[in-house]
Amino acid sequence: MSKRELAIENFKSGYNCAQSVLLAYQKEIGLDKDLLLKMASPFGAGIAALRDVCGAVSGMVMAFGFLYGYNQPNDIKVKTAVYDKARSLVEEFKNVFGSYVCKDLLVQAEQTIKPHERDANYYAKRKSCIDCVGLAAEILEKYINNNPINE
Repeated sequence: MSKRELAIENFKSGYNCAQSVLLAYQKEIGLDKDLLLKMASPFGAGIAALRDVCGAVSGMVMAFGFLYGYNQPNDIKVKTAVYDKARSLVEEFKNVFGSYVCKDLLVQAEQTIKPHERDANYYAKRKSCIDCVGLAAEILEKYINNNPINE
């Protein structure tokens, strides 16, 4: 199963956009599923349903950070490289959808600040969420295939 398919399956099982993408990379990240889900839980619907940065993008960037991030706060060269690479992933997403902001991507759904029950109507109005989750997972998968993870 591709990361795109896995992330979409996660979303359709009830996880938010960020959780869906991050969870698709659990094996590579090597952390407990529950920990990853809790960490990504407030990033759905554009961070706490505020409709800012798309949760799928947030999940993609979190997974990227786990896999390629830095842990030395004063290494400006490494920090710059990580920011540049993460920014390129976000820009690739934006090049497809025209934005990485939830309220721009999810124009057909009700703009509320509360979670919704998952039913057929929910998924019908959130086809763009499914597309975003799939693309974010695919972008990172392509990056990993071209840039093997250093263990």
